[in-house]
Amino acid sequence: SSSIYQKKYLKDQDYLQYLDKFNTFFYIPEELRATKQYADYLENLWDYLQGFFQRVHPLIDMKEISKEWQLDFASKIRSGELRSSRKNGHPGSSQPPQPLRLGMFNDSSELEALGMDRLKEGLEALGLKCGGTLQDRARRLWSVRGKKEADIPNSLRAKPKAVKRKLDQEGTADGEDGQDGVSDDAQKLIATEGVAWNEFRIGLLSEVLMETVNLTRRHAEKQQARSAEEKEAEIREEEFGLLPDLPEDGAPAGEEDDDDAPIYNPLNIPLGWDGKPIPYWLYKLHGLGIEYKCEICGNQSYWGRRAFDKHFQEWKHAHGMRCLGIPNTKHFHDITNIADVLALYATIKDTLSHELFTCELEEEFEDTEGNVLNRRTYEDLARQGLL
Repeated sequence: SSSIYQKKYLKDQDYLQYLDKFNTFFYIPEELRATKQYADYLENLWDYLQGFFQRVHPLIDMKEISKEWQLDFASKIRSGELRSSRKNGHPGSSQPPQPLRLGMFNDSSELEALGMDRLKEGLEALGLKCGGTLQDRARRLWSVRGKKEADIPNSLRAKPKAVKRKLDQEGTADGEDGQDGVSDDAQKLIATEGVAWNEFRIGLLSEVLMETVNLTRRHAEKQQARSAEEKEAEIREEEFGLLPDLPEDGAPAGEEDDDDAPIYNPLNIPLGWDGKPIPYWLYKLHGLGIEYKCEICGNQSYWGRRAFDKHFQEWKHAHGMRCLGIPNTKHFHDITNIADVLALYATIKDTLSHELFTCELEEEFEDTEGNVLNRRTYEDLARQGLL
């Protein structure tokens, strides 16, 4: 029977295909939904999703959420929005009890997956006793598999009055609240529609976990794109880490030798933060092999253009400029010779002196006849009395 089930329903699919449709059940045929393997699969899937959700969100009360889901499920089953796991619809319908096709099942354990109410309906359709536990009802139905109605023992048949009374009780809806604030009718529906209820709550919980599902899908796509060598390297890294092998005394091998060994640095390359010479390409990139001297700073040497440009704004160069009586402005940037700085300062002063305003030469006066004279000429004529 298991081989027939596998050939008929099991299809090869990869993990990404399963993630795309694990929470959608509209494509599941009714014949498969009636099997015990499918009911067990839904139970295991729900247990896994619920356990993961509670581990990730331990402060959320799943009981309160389940109450809302139960009421919503009952209303949608009654209105026909959800596909029932029973071919005759939900309890309380006006249709007569429908018998079960017992030839589809392989043993009584598969009948137990249908639930107590569906087995009860199947027993009533055959006129059999419908009391007892779930296992009793399944064994009672399985015992009449393949038998004609005349061959059924009278000990298994129900009394006509009892059958009518049970049908009347099945047709009445009890609207009073039951356990945990959920109506008895809703609890009865959930007990009857075991497969449909599991499909409904798995779909709702997967919507809550949709972000996690999307991250899982992206991780699976990334893993499929990697080679076998990369996967093995990642597994080794997760198991053993990147630490070197430890000797018997517990200290990393070669650690003391590396610390005590002299540093080989023939090019006198500057040291980095770890006390070792920086890479040679970085040394050449920044021009750290070029020496710049500044006479103003007392023939101080600066290695690299960056350090040389930076020192013009530092205190040592500014102090040297103050000692020369010259302001440390941008005019003297990139000049390190004292004679050059003094010559440039004299040139700048000479240029600025021509731009300064001279009162004797540039201040203008006007005499009584309207002649415009500079200040020196005007004062000379005034002293001679010629104005």
